[in-house]
Amino acid sequence: MLDIQQNLNLRQEQKLIMTPQLQQAIKLLQLSRLELNDMVTAELLENPVLEESVDIREKTDSEIKLQKDEEAIPAQKEENPVKEVQEEGKKSETDEIDWERYLESYNQIDHGQLFRHATDREELPSYETFLTKKPTLFDHLMWQLTLSSLSEKEREMGAVIIGNLHDDGYLKDADDLVFGVARDHQVDESVVLNVLTTIQQFDPVGVASRDLKETLRIQATYLQIENDLVYKIIDDHLLELEKKGLDHLSKKLKAQKKELLEAIKIITTLDPKPGSIYAEDNPQYITPDVYVFKVADKWTVVLNEDGLPRLKINNYYQKALKSKGQNDTKEY
Repeated sequence: MLDIQQNLNLRQEQKLIMTPQLQQAIKLLQLSRLELNDMVTAELLENPVLEESVDIREKTDSEIKLQKDEEAIPAQKEENPVKEVQEEGKKSETDEIDWERYLESYNQIDHGQLFRHATDREELPSYETFLTKKPTLFDHLMWQLTLSSLSEKEREMGAVIIGNLHDDGYLKDADDLVFGVARDHQVDESVVLNVLTTIQQFDPVGVASRDLKETLRIQATYLQIENDLVYKIIDDHLLELEKKGLDHLSKKLKAQKKELLEAIKIITTLDPKPGSIYAEDNPQYITPDVYVFKVADKWTVVLNEDGLPRLKINNYYQKALKSKGQNDTKEY
């Protein structure tokens, strides 16, 4: 037979209890700063107990002293009922001004007849319609192509060339492209090359070049640079210039260092990537979640709280929680 007995033992052990607060803390720790901001904003909209705390700047000691001094000085103004009525009238007129309407009416002056004939504020175009967009290299060159003296067929070939340019303005695999455009339009390759030469004179000058040497040569010719040493360096000695072998380059070109440095200074004013000024790469600013500072010999991690709303319990619900007989409020 089994001997069943009841014993009372006292022992101590640790257990992890997943309380709602702990579950919420684990969930919040996994969020990034932007995700946390979105979550807090959504909670403010859904939870009436929470509200955003507005920081009120505390008065300094000097401000408090100044305020007390002003209150201690008796008012010694002569009573002027006419002046008081005028000031009250001005104040009431100021309060009744529709500043938003005034601002939009003021801005109408600078936007031509389109605004001057508009009588209703709702009929006016929104400010979003006047936002500018930086033109791309393709748009800028196509605009110049439509204004050029090329024929309709040559413009079609020019559009193909412009469409194959890289962001830096260079035309890669130019020989294959020229051959393909000439075959598709059933013209001689010299016709396509003439179109290419015309495009290379567009702004920015030197665009649609095949390599660095060609774009620098086109820019130097366009600027009518009369220094022959500049063209010699561009045509045959760019690699040596890159390595900055001035002594060797000076002996090879039989030129003095002063003349050589003057020619190099001119070359540095040319644009090696003429299409880069129309690049669409906008800087992407990253907002860090934390900041790490080195204080003495230790590293300190500080949470980035800029832009995050500060929460507090609504005063009305806070009083309701303290009052008696509000079980529903406490349970919520």
